[in-house]
Amino acid sequence: MTKTIIFLNGYGTPTAVSKQKFVWNDPMWSDYTRLYRPSATPTSDEMIEKELISLEKLIGSFSFPIVAGHSLGSWWLSNLIIRNQVYIPKAVYLTPLADITKYPKIFNSSNKYYPLENHIDIGLTGPDKHLIMYANRDLITPNIQGLLLSIHLDGSEYILRGGHCYQYNHMSGLVFMKNWIEEK
Repeated sequence: MTKTIIFLNGYGTPTAVSKQKFVWNDPMWSDYTRLYRPSATPTSDEMIEKELISLEKLIGSFSFPIVAGHSLGSWWLSNLIIRNQVYIPKAVYLTPLADITKYPKIFNSSNKYYPLENHIDIGLTGPDKHLIMYANRDLITPNIQGLLLSIHLDGSEYILRGGHCYQYNHMSGLVFMKNWIEEK
């Protein structure tokens, strides 16, 4: 079976940057079919719904794809996993942006999305389904947000030493991520 991983890039992060070793490290995933998807900025509830439908179609076009989101990409991923139409066998959240309401000058929506607290029983919870990788000195997504995501998803956790984008143990974190994904 072909292994597929879909990377949802962070806010304003071009694919060329996401492929670099300090984000997803494209060469590391050479045994996977890889797809890098820019994260659209949530500008309205209608736009969010259209983007989620587009992401659903993308994910549905692959057999059992792994999905990994960085920052805003994790926000999109979190919205996808609570939709009944989507099956994601394993999801990875790298320094996840959990709450867009803290950034009203960038995002414009009613925040009816990402209601994980209202969807505790989403059916795909557990440490073998979700990996939350948060940084211990992240000023954009404070640790508590990553922990709250972990509480709702009952996910595995990995602590990165550093900030939102740059960590001292980033490569070892990616190795951990790949090993976690490939566990049966």
